[in-house]
Formats: sequence, structure tokens, C-alpha cells
Amino acid sequence: MTESSLSSNLSKDQESILIVYYLYTSKSKNIYLQYTAGCILMYFLTQKEIFNYDLEETLVYDYKEERRYIWEAKDFMEDINILRDKNYLIRARSKSQTSLDVNSHQCSSGGINYINQKIEESPDFKIRFTEIKQILSCNNGHLYEIHLNDNNPKLRCEYDVKKCVSFEEVKGFLKDLSFAKINSQDKLVTEYKPFFLSRT
Repeated sequence: MTESSLSSNLSKDQESILIVYYLYTSKSKNIYLQYTAGCILMYFLTQKEIFNYDLEETLVYDYKEERRYIWEAKDFMEDINILRDKNYLIRARSKSQTSLDVNSHQCSSGGINYINQKIEESPDFKIRFTEIKQILSCNNGHLYEIHLNDNNPKLRCEYDVKKCVSFEEVKGFLKDLSFAKINSQDKLVTEYKPFFLSRT
């Protein structure tokens, strides 16, 4: 596959999503990234301006065995579906302890080949790959783990608890049930835009 055919195969956002799954999943070790955790990483990267997704769209989804309002942008969900349709991502479904459906994804062999070839052939892509990896890593280069805390999820590095403990709190990912917030001056400061409110 030539560079030009690769370049037209996926959008920049779709490639960036695939980079995240390339970093966080492993076909050989059978490691998948749970969908809520994936949403957290994409929300965090949107805050860092890697994506231009709407930060205020919401979804009711499973978060720590509860139905919670979390972030999910319509455009992000559509990009995930395209990656699956092109067989760059593999989806697995399981049941949680409360019998809720839990979706997870893994970078497929085709996705791995796509990323490796783009790194080889495109200097701009290699720069973007490095930037995304740096944002999702501590200062020592270890990828953050995703922790689903009650108030806000956290991205934490616990590679060496004596020398390397750091974290990023992902504020705003969990949304409350009101669709508008009023500040102390009685001004509307946030309007949540739900994409859909339940998923079966």
C-alpha cells in the first residue's frame, strides 16, 4: 500500500484514535481497552487540542457499575464505527457484574500494520504519534493507567511507586444530571448537549 493510499484511507481524527488503541491494546497479549476508558483518553486528548470534538456532548453509560452521564461526542462515535468497519479495530462485548453490556476495543492486525507503515512513510504522522504518546505518558515516558474515581477519572503512572508517581485528573468527563449550570452571577455557563441518553 502506497503512502498516498494510506493518507486517504483515514481522517486525521481516525488515525489519532487508532494511535491511542495501538498504544493501549495488544493483540498478542489479548489486551483490550474498555470503552469508558477509551472515552476518557479521547476526552483528555480533546482538552489538549489533539481532537476538535464537542466537550459537552453526553451519554448515559456504565461507569463503575453505575449508569452515569459521561462524555461521548457524536463525531467520536462515528469515527470509532468507521475504524471498526475498516477492520482496524476489533470489538469485544462482555457483561458487567450488574449485567450491563461492556464494550471494549483492540487494535487489529490491520490497524497495527496501518500505524507502523504510516510511522515509516510519513514524518508528520510520526510527529503526531510521538505527541499523543507524550501527552498520555508521565515525564519518564510510561503510559498512564486509567483509574475510574468517583468524582473524576484519573490518568496515573505507578510504574515505580518510589520514583515515579504522577497523575492527571480528567475534570469534566463525568457530567451531572442537569443540562445547565448557573454560576454565582446567575449566568448560564454550560449547556450539555446529549447525543443519546441510553444504549442497549
